[in-house]
Amino acid sequence: MLNCREVSHKASLYLEGELPWRERVAMRMHLMMCNNCRRFVQQLSELIRAIPFMHRQASPEEVENVLAHVSSGSVDAVSAGMGPGGASISRARPRPRLRLMQGSGGRGEDGGSDEVEAIFNDIRTATGSVSNMFRAYARHPAVLFATWERVKSVMLQGSLPATLKEAIAVVISHDNVCEYCVEHHSRNLAALGMGQEEIVRLLADPLAGNFTPKERALLVLARQANSDPHGASVDTLDLARRTGASDLEIIEALAVMELFTSLNRFLNTLDIPLEEAAS
Repeated sequence: MLNCREVSHKASLYLEGELPWRERVAMRMHLMMCNNCRRFVQQLSELIRAIPFMHRQASPEEVENVLAHVSSGSVDAVSAGMGPGGASISRARPRPRLRLMQGSGGRGEDGGSDEVEAIFNDIRTATGSVSNMFRAYARHPAVLFATWERVKSVMLQGSLPATLKEAIAVVISHDNVCEYCVEHHSRNLAALGMGQEEIVRLLADPLAGNFTPKERALLVLARQANSDPHGASVDTLDLARRTGASDLEIIEALAVMELFTSLNRFLNTLDIPLEEAAS
């Protein structure tokens, strides 16, 4: 029986029909029992099929076929349980488990300090407001500072476009069932010009988004690495490089994934409430 790492290494050969028959049988047996590997092989297959079409403009007929395929697949099931921006509304939220710091976070508030106020001001300057996530971290100023510096370096700096980073944030958070981040970063995508229908399709299938071939490959890689780090194989990395992704861009995309796996867990554990959308 093959293990997950061996399956990820042999997936490309399996899809191309180049494995000996004994290994093909072993692959099929493993895929029958392992949902993660089955999803990985399916996504790899879709990406391989898409690559020949990535360097030319799709015809109207091809666009219609893709939209029909997505609409008849998982989009309805995914969107049925989502509120605005794609956030799940399938369960009632319990009361928040951590009291948030309101206002500036300065010395005049319970638990506030000049240090927190300075960090909040930096966040406001960069993003326009202080989210409830940062207000939760403000109970520990050193962690607040470290978290903000990490968010700033990963999301606001670097070479990848903001739309791709926000898309990775939304897809990873959706897979991790973090309602806060799905909604918050769906709002960011909408502010960057992405329509609600496109956001829902993105959640159902990263390949359905309006991205370049390189961006699609990086999005799929980040999603695979989140769901199964051992399953994000060299084949997926090679496909990203074939579409023009540099090692720097690959690391940057995975850094976004890594950032949100930790933020998702923090927010879900404390069940931080989402702030109201700016009017």
